[in-house]
Amino acid sequence: MTTAAPRPGTGRDDWLDEGLRLVASLGAPALTLDRICERMALTKGAFYHHFGSVPKFRMALLDWYEQRRTGAVIEAVEAAGSLGGGTGCCGFLTRR
Repeated sequence: MTTAAPRPGTGRDDWLDEGLRLVASLGAPALTLDRICERMALTKGAFYHHFGSVPKFRMALLDWYEQRRTGAVIEAVEAAGSLGGGTGCCGFLTRR
């Protein structure tokens, strides 16, 4: 038995990206199961397949945001630190 490949735009990362767009455009209270499923044009079953529950989705969304945003900040700080004598991230943040 073969399994069909998932259609593009339906993976876990796609749900998280859409969740971030939803929060950015309408605010955190707008992040409901019905709204995210409507925006993804997918079923609640598809949502539960990836996350299991809305609280788990919200935790994954926070982790996703942190990974994507914090990583960029750390890279920028490390780059700035290396320009100022190679002190790196920690040296740059603690320098007075």
